[in-house]
Amino acid sequence: MFELHIDLRRKIKMDDLRFRWLKDTIYTILDVNGADPAFEDFLEGDDGANELLIAKFLNEATPNVDDENALLFHKEVFEELRDEQVEISMFEI
Repeated sequence: MFELHIDLRRKIKMDDLRFRWLKDTIYTILDVNGADPAFEDFLEGDDGANELLIAKFLNEATPNVDDENALLFHKEVFEELRDEQVEISMFEI
């Protein structure tokens, strides 16, 4: 017997074309691999509060010029340092 587990929450939020467009735009501008789950992880972060924040921004944005609203996204890149032990034979010296 096989069990199939589907993350319905992730599928539902990405059915909203605005979220898909936002993800695609962010990934293109920040040069992020499309398979990277960073956007979905962000939305699920803080027990879904990030998703609600973006949904509120998208749903309640007013065209009033006096109200300035913005979403800012950035990318941080960290170098990974690794120590490796390599055996060298006497013939390679």
